[in-house]
Amino acid sequence: MADGMRPGMQRSVTVPEFAALVGPWQTYTPHMANLDVTGRTVNARYKRVGQTVKVQVNTLAGGQVYGLIRVSNPPGLPASPAHAGGLAPVGVAQALEDGNTFHLGNVYMESAAYVAVMGRGWNSAYVVGWGAAALGQLDGVMPFARPWRSGDGIGLQWEYETTAPPGV
Repeated sequence: MADGMRPGMQRSVTVPEFAALVGPWQTYTPHMANLDVTGRTVNARYKRVGQTVKVQVNTLAGGQVYGLIRVSNPPGLPASPAHAGGLAPVGVAQALEDGNTFHLGNVYMESAAYVAVMGRGWNSAYVVGWGAAALGQLDGVMPFARPWRSGDGIGLQWEYETTAPPGV
């Protein structure tokens, strides 16, 4: 072989090569559509591993939720067309009620730029499933059966393949 490697041999990776493949956790400020986080801290971070982007977002709601909660992907790292608009979840969601009760849901890639938060049985007004297993939006009153208020929060974690070239 031209590089002096025999079949089955492993090559050491230099630090710059490794850094290009596995980036450090970076913070970002996501756009959060329909969720009032006024006066609240939004902890958002992402990490790129090759073409995979891993994202975590946590916040307490400031009060009003206006409809389907949508959260932006990190800047410059759009999802590949294979993920955008798909029915398979790309992550998990956890809604916190009154600081002590958790409601579980999923994160779906709505478009190349945004994810949407959905949960099992969370609002028949926005059904994307079938029958009793319907998925509904995390919105102004769901999943709590009352309006969101101080002490309620949301935690999201998702990952997806990006179309951005390495190094972005």
